[in-house]
Amino acid sequence: MEKLQALTEQIVQLSKISNDSSSGLREYKLENGMAFSSTVYQSSHMSAAIFTASKGTIFPFHLHPKCKEVLICYHGKMTCVTDRRRIEMEAGTVVELGSDEGHMLNVHEDSKMMIVTIPPDFEAMARIR
Repeated sequence: MEKLQALTEQIVQLSKISNDSSSGLREYKLENGMAFSSTVYQSSHMSAAIFTASKGTIFPFHLHPKCKEVLICYHGKMTCVTDRRRIEMEAGTVVELGSDEGHMLNVHEDSKMMIVTIPPDFEAMARIR
């Protein structure tokens, strides 16, 4: 739990924990685990990305204040913790997150999901929980 708190104690741009290339592939430099995302579709109205994370990854608590996010798990197991709820995710789980719902991921098995963001949000912030 101490490591989890350490990950969420400061406000950071998510871009500071990732590499972004013109291909849309992003590698996240996390204290716990590894995660990658690859944009597969993007317009001014929405974006869709494939997110892959290794077992033990803790993706930091963050917020997308200008958009809605839909998480569609299709492989593995993880927990999505939000300001208001805790959702156990496995293949077939769909989670809709509102623009005011901060969230983080704790990955229990190597996992994959589709992330749909409406509209696209490139200014997501990790924040103090």
